[in-house]
Amino acid sequence: MNDVMRLAARTLIVGCEGSTLAAHEESLLREYEFAGLVVFARNLNSLREGRGFTDAVRGAYAQRLDPILAIDHEGGRVLRLHEGIAPIPAAMAIGATRDLELAAHAGEQSATDVRRIGCNVLFAPVCDVAAEPRNTVIGTRAFSGDPDVVTALASAFGDGAVRGGALPVFKHFPGHGATVADSHLGIAHVTSSAHLWRTRDLAPFAAVARDARAMMTAHVIVDAVDPDVPATISHRLLTDVLRVELGFEGVLFTDCLTMGAIAASIGSVEAGWRAIAAGADCIMVSHDLTLAAACVDRLVAAVESGELSRERLREASERVDALRARLTPPLPLDTAGPYPGVAGEIAAAAVTLVRGAPSANANRCVAVSFRGALGDGIRDLRDTAALDASWRNVRELALPLDPALDAVDAACASIASQARRPIVLLRRAHVHDLQADAARRIVERFPDAMIVSTAEPYEVACVPQARTVLCTYDDGPAALHALADVLFEGRPVRGALPVTLAHV
Repeated sequence: MNDVMRLAARTLIVGCEGSTLAAHEESLLREYEFAGLVVFARNLNSLREGRGFTDAVRGAYAQRLDPILAIDHEGGRVLRLHEGIAPIPAAMAIGATRDLELAAHAGEQSATDVRRIGCNVLFAPVCDVAAEPRNTVIGTRAFSGDPDVVTALASAFGDGAVRGGALPVFKHFPGHGATVADSHLGIAHVTSSAHLWRTRDLAPFAAVARDARAMMTAHVIVDAVDPDVPATISHRLLTDVLRVELGFEGVLFTDCLTMGAIAASIGSVEAGWRAIAAGADCIMVSHDLTLAAACVDRLVAAVESGELSRERLREASERVDALRARLTPPLPLDTAGPYPGVAGEIAAAAVTLVRGAPSANANRCVAVSFRGALGDGIRDLRDTAALDASWRNVRELALPLDPALDAVDAACASIASQARRPIVLLRRAHVHDLQADAARRIVERFPDAMIVSTAEPYEVACVPQARTVLCTYDDGPAALHALADVLFEGRPVRGALPVTLAHV
């Protein structure tokens, strides 16, 4: 391997397919000496097996520097492992608490947990501002719709992660919270004015830029700044704005180049060298080692052709190497962490009352859930060990995410026959019209029905006639346990809406 190829390989983090390191994967890791690897749920059947996987990856590197072992561990729906760790609720739940100490504790506990897995880089916190109700790719992953709140809580989370010994990566520059489209699927645009983008979307990144050791790009096009290319390959955004104007000197990771916004437009391999040329330091190809190798070859060719300067490639590689030199070792599997109960504390402080009186008798209630609402979190209220006996006394009716009218009518008939009070657990009814219709029909039939938003709270506007409305921002065990405490045990409600809602 020549010097340019070695430099190029050290600007990539890659992904492997299973919970064990296959022989051909180990061979490619040894051959190319990539900067490291990003760990996904597919690599983590359990905490112990996940640690075996990361230990195997570490063992494949016969280099002076340990590999980057990065993981998305934001909380809420972006947790690659749920068992054996503190299941931190979604960032928006932390936003509802407005509690900097809880945010810091979440960061420190998260860092401890990822180091138990064997990782050393934490792809969190999210600095995106929740600015678009139809945006579900970010949604509750954002702390708030207020850039000042996002800045404060993201900074606190990041400080906690550093104390816990993991490197936080602030994402997704230059802001993904105002888009409608999902960059996993295709091109996403930020269509606001340059002034609004700067004062809202860019503001949290500007606030942390000088102190942050790492950030991640978004594959979004900011129409008012560089309308032709996604930020990941935009010199104007990555160098002129982030590096020069905001003073960021840390390592800049790209989001995965196999995402639709890149793969279906410019192409993953072509985007790799262009991202480095634009100012990124470490490009991510998380699903295909062969594709990663092709990115290395294209980087080498770009240097040889003069498209990419050797100096820019060396600068990126040296930044990544400097980061790797400061990474921390794994922690023992049985390390409890400093705040193992922080998930419950956040969830309890996050429950928000929009209106009404949140009191119910568990023995006289039926929970109406929407598969998709609980299917990626709680699959059955009665068999979830984290929930108390009060929920196990609540019957559950499960509807599809977008239920047909006959299914809703059947649910209403069932509720009537049971003579129970409905607790309707919504999941993004504001973007699922049939779910919103179902909720309205249930409330019209049963005026004492309680509405609970378990995701982005914009959905509460879909049921204006509901007398009692609450928000949890999450549907994991901690969130539903906290909700049960409020509804059935009379615990006080302490959360505040982290976004502005119209007509509620």
